[in-house]
Amino acid sequence: MTEPLTHDRYKSAMIPALLTGIVTNIYISSIFVYIGAYSAIISPMIGLFVFVICFFLLKSDKIKAKEAFLIGGYIVAIEVSIHTYFIGWNTGCFYFLFLLPTVFLLNTNWKIWITIVFNGSIITLFVLLRNIFQDGYSLYPVDPNTETIINLINITSTVLIIIVVMIYFSRTINKKDEALLKTRVGEFTL
Repeated sequence: MTEPLTHDRYKSAMIPALLTGIVTNIYISSIFVYIGAYSAIISPMIGLFVFVICFFLLKSDKIKAKEAFLIGGYIVAIEVSIHTYFIGWNTGCFYFLFLLPTVFLLNTNWKIWITIVFNGSIITLFVLLRNIFQDGYSLYPVDPNTETIINLINITSTVLIIIVVMIYFSRTINKKDEALLKTRVGEFTL
């Protein structure tokens, strides 16, 4: 009984997480267009496609929320690496890595080894990217003012995404708990 309830709760967190992944990939595409990095657009377009597919598969119960998260999570990690290579460390693409542990930890039923491997790989990736790209290298140089604006947008959107997912998850949990409580109270009064 616990597993289906936990899956439903985690699924309710994954729906807005996948939607924000779709919106984020559109945003990253617009950055690449703005700075003239047209060949880089393929990366967020592939990410967008994967997030759309995961969204519809999850909505139709073709995949579980955990599977959707792991697919989406590693797509985010790959995209952050590619985008950091394209437009540099100072644009703050790495902030999107901080979304992953937040959504990951909304489900407490992960096996310990999955928790260690997943979060360890995200930490390792962050450290690698920082060490490789912190010196300012990027394939498409971005002027410092634009770099600062992109960085501020990235950190702000990361915080907003975390807040939206947490509020949506919390509200959904409260509604489901209230419905369950009403059902249980109704059973006892009969």
